[in-house]
Amino acid sequence: MAEEIYDHLGVPRLVNAAGGFTAYGGSRMRESTLRRMHEAARSYTDIRALQAEVHRRLAKLTRNDAAFVSNGADTGLYLCAAAAVERRAGRPLRYLSSEEIGGYEVIVFTAHHNPYDFVLQQLGVRTKTLGYANFIEPITRDALTYNITDRTAAIFFFQAEHGWTTQGGLSFEDTVAVARMHGLPLVIDCAAQLPPRENLWKFTQAGATAALFSGGKDLRGPQSSGLVVGEQWFLEIVTRIGFPNYGHGRMMKTGREEIVGLYWAVKEYLEDDEDARLAWADEAAAQICSALAQSRVFAAERDPRSEAGQPIARARLRLLGGITERQVLDHLRAQHPPVVCGSESPGEVTVAPMCMEPDEVPVVIEALRRCERDLAPGRQTSSPASG
Repeated sequence: MAEEIYDHLGVPRLVNAAGGFTAYGGSRMRESTLRRMHEAARSYTDIRALQAEVHRRLAKLTRNDAAFVSNGADTGLYLCAAAAVERRAGRPLRYLSSEEIGGYEVIVFTAHHNPYDFVLQQLGVRTKTLGYANFIEPITRDALTYNITDRTAAIFFFQAEHGWTTQGGLSFEDTVAVARMHGLPLVIDCAAQLPPRENLWKFTQAGATAALFSGGKDLRGPQSSGLVVGEQWFLEIVTRIGFPNYGHGRMMKTGREEIVGLYWAVKEYLEDDEDARLAWADEAAAQICSALAQSRVFAAERDPRSEAGQPIARARLRLLGGITERQVLDHLRAQHPPVVCGSESPGEVTVAPMCMEPDEVPVVIEALRRCERDLAPGRQTSSPASG
């Protein structure tokens, strides 16, 4: 049997019990998607013709007017901001100087400000942040309206129902109303907001001009892919700016493999039995909690939502006896095979079946039991077993 690539490189394979995090690979592609990417890589094709057909099919699959495959959701935000500036300026973006681009602004609520909107700075457009990350003076329709000027190119909205935004932002519905009133594009970041799959069309049908999704998370496409869906007129501008055209989007390459891979991943994602998958995750989380019911280290309970608020269950482990989350995470990572879990607050660890296979559930349970044996109060910490 041929040596596998991670063995060849000496880099360990992980059991991902953390969730769809980029740092661990996002997701695991289906074998059928990998086969389609392999087929695409074996032949040359006209990239623009391939894009046009894939985008047409993706739009139909996701119940949108138009679609675009980008190399990551963050690139989708960059291209949408670029399209908004081009539209506002009335001239192709590639002919605007950096000073001219810098004269336009994108509105972002402070409650939604995060490291992903650094791409706005990369484009060179100004970011106008509104409001505060609390309820002392929450954003209102009037506050948003009064901050719109003739230099405002778009409004950026970060969609997350749990953990990734703070208080004080305007509701999506009110933001849609103001954006429509002023004829501004509303771009919504839904990168991690799958499942449910209805989010692929829910926000655009409710008034967003464009919605962004990661191709390498729950869609299980190539990690370096992203999906932009939305209104035809706006996506036409995105397409003109994006790869393979010369200008700002040229450097943001999506190869024929990623274009085909994301298309096939979305197709199969929408054909899957979502209810069955969510039920499996719920059962896996319950199984993990049950296995730790008598633990002296973990107080386990089922959490119906993921770290990004998606309706896919996980186990939340509150740590007992003075044990820290760092001790637990390091112990799990040092085992063989290494297991990665999440932690969102001190004294707590989360275990997500979202990116796991059924045969990995008992592996994670055994890793947690080893952790319990070695870290339990009164026990001297020992080196993790290698079983």
